[in-house]
Amino acid sequence: MVESSSRRTPNKIEVTRTKTTPFEIRDAASKGLGIFARGNISGGTCGVVEDPMVMILKPYSEITPQDTLAAYSRLSVDDKCKFDSLRDARDRIKWEKEAQLHFRNPPLDAPPSLTLTERVYGQYKSNEHTIAGPDVGLDCSGAYFLHSMFNHSCRPNATVYCDDGGTRRTYAHQDIKRGEEITANYGEEFLYLSYEERKAHLETFDCLCELCTAPPAERDISDSRRLMFRALRYGFEDRENTDDDASFVEGYQVRRSVVWQLQGLPVREMRKWYIVHHFVMGMLLEAEGLKTSFTILSFARAAMNLIDFAVEAGLKHLQPLQINNVRLWVRKSEALTRDSGRLVHGINGPIGRWWRDKRDILVASCLRLRSSTQAL
Repeated sequence: MVESSSRRTPNKIEVTRTKTTPFEIRDAASKGLGIFARGNISGGTCGVVEDPMVMILKPYSEITPQDTLAAYSRLSVDDKCKFDSLRDARDRIKWEKEAQLHFRNPPLDAPPSLTLTERVYGQYKSNEHTIAGPDVGLDCSGAYFLHSMFNHSCRPNATVYCDDGGTRRTYAHQDIKRGEEITANYGEEFLYLSYEERKAHLETFDCLCELCTAPPAERDISDSRRLMFRALRYGFEDRENTDDDASFVEGYQVRRSVVWQLQGLPVREMRKWYIVHHFVMGMLLEAEGLKTSFTILSFARAAMNLIDFAVEAGLKHLQPLQINNVRLWVRKSEALTRDSGRLVHGINGPIGRWWRDKRDILVASCLRLRSSTQAL
């Protein structure tokens, strides 16, 4: 675990630097504080490991001001200082809505007017991290000191994991240069949306990441790639994963004749279509700088479909170009899985398990079908 000591001053938080601390907390301009690389960090490095200061064993929506005050009262003096230094977004829209539910007349003016219960609740809700999901056997939330300092990015360079004990681990899923800010995303479910749609979802703050502050022309290109990905992912998914609304993407509707034509394809032709389908999705996400579970699965599924196509066609060998494509896609998928920590602390999560189960099959099939003695 990364060890650091901190002390609260009137205007800043200082983190003691050690040889094992790859980051520092410092001013991030209009974003407030942020976490920055002290030196070059290689992709796949686990840079931050942290236990929650406060963990409340209740679902996110059921936590009350009394719960947060009780948890706060159990903190040590040092941890109370850390908690007190966290930002408070009580003046923002979301906090106002939540405060209305718990306080008859929520005071939203200067901090001195707040009671201890109101201040602690506001700071907790402003820095709350869910501890739930397929990788975690809990459904609760916690507040973290260091992980509360990570700013959101719509092109994050780090991936965060949480285990059953609430410990969060942050991996640099790409090389990060000295002085570069380390960023995470606050919700993958809206990461693939357009600029305007992301703004609507991130209602409690204005995203000031590199992409959202880029010139409009650059954002338009990004929006187009993300729209194309969503159209492929949700409009043309395979039959097992398709739902009734899969042909609609933000007002766009896939032509019914195209759907009928795809549904009428023989299995062999459908397999060829899926090779291109998953490959293009992977390339769109890679071009967007999004190294997510969808990126991993897209490249891996493109390789699997090419191998399945060869097996179903009764081929004994793949052509050199085909085997090189399979090799490239497998390597891309494995590198993303490894660098994002999914082969270590994420191994028991859905992507880690999927990759662990499928990799041996991919390698064995590729070796059997390769047309040369070159190893995968």
